[in-house]
Amino acid sequence: MTVNACEDAAGKANVLHLAIGSGTDLILFNALMTEIAAKGWLDKAFVGQSTAGFDEMLAANKVSIDEAAQVTGLKPDDIRKAAALIAEPKQGGGRRRTMFAYEKGLIWGNDNYRTNGALVNIALAAGNVGRPGGGCVRMGGHQESRKRRSSPTSSTMAVPTTSGSKCISTSTTISSWTAGRCPSSRCTRTT
Repeated sequence: MTVNACEDAAGKANVLHLAIGSGTDLILFNALMTEIAAKGWLDKAFVGQSTAGFDEMLAANKVSIDEAAQVTGLKPDDIRKAAALIAEPKQGGGRRRTMFAYEKGLIWGNDNYRTNGALVNIALAAGNVGRPGGGCVRMGGHQESRKRRSSPTSSTMAVPTTSGSKCISTSTTISSWTAGRCPSSRCTRTT
């Protein structure tokens, strides 16, 4: 058991708990991605060198802070603060080091592939993959290796991917880096 362990170690101003509603993590991650891009906090050199289809991913997964706040139950300012803690450059322009660690809630969710992909998208966009102090990892514990009925093929995972996956609701071809939804209908179902 811990009581304020994070706050005591990091300082209360450096800890933000986002108590989202069940099943709303995907829209939160897409709103964070949208805010990070809108603020210009992307690691453009890393994105250009290490990813494909970034602009298409961003367009397909665009979610406003207000929309995400309404769905998740969070305050808009808390979502903005989370985006800043993740990706706003430090004074002097240095990149923040952010480690994304997740567990069962993301792994076992009904849209686990898309939700994990959206989290990886944020890590990639902020240049927090393959460098000290950054990354996107599963915490550990028992893993059942279950694959959900709604899980997409590898063509709709995070970068790098191949184009051509079709949305089963609209038959729209999905671009190469979509971890969220069909660009034409805002749905999240793909095959």
